[in-house]
Amino acid sequence: AHLQKFSIDEVRHAVERIDVRQHVGTRYYERYVIAVATLLVETGVLTQQELDEALGSPFKLANPAHSPGRAAVTGRAPFEVGDRVVVRDEYFSGHIRCPAYVRGKQGVVLHRTTEKWPFPDAIGHGDASAEHQPTYHVQFSARDLWGSAADDGLVVVDLFESYLDKVPAASPAAAPAE
Repeated sequence: AHLQKFSIDEVRHAVERIDVRQHVGTRYYERYVIAVATLLVETGVLTQQELDEALGSPFKLANPAHSPGRAAVTGRAPFEVGDRVVVRDEYFSGHIRCPAYVRGKQGVVLHRTTEKWPFPDAIGHGDASAEHQPTYHVQFSARDLWGSAADDGLVVVDLFESYLDKVPAASPAAAPAE
């Protein structure tokens, strides 16, 4: 039976909340076991005591969430293929699905998904009313991301709509005065 107690983004957020000393000593899938156990306790499916008794020893859960998350940006027209966009250069405490290496960088929209998903920065913190948004395949120049040490390659990153702003079209140069 599907409990419907938490989303995959809440699981990812719980993985991110694992204490650094515990994180270093565990493997990838072990972190997901810790995250799911944490969410089962946090949502009241079981207690810490029941978990400890079932395992025969204390089980260290992830740290409590220290951020309520944030809502999606709404009320804007969707981006279109070919639009130049800039990734918002935002840092906030909590779950986010925007890689730091693209923040503040400009790219070009290659594709907008037809499906929409709950905004991870909200749903990852348990907000079941999270705005559903498409994601965009945004292409960046490797040199724009990593400087002259990079080759001439291109990088495509899938980004939620709320992570992007449209780059204003360059205004035409003023005609010289006669």
